[in-house]
Amino acid sequence: MHDELIKAVEAGEFNTMPAIH
Repeated sequence: MHDELIKAVEAGEFNTMPAIH
């Protein structure tokens, strides 16, 4: 996982992949 993904998840913009959360 990249920092970008983690930041996106924390921001709540990565709703497409709830599994990452």
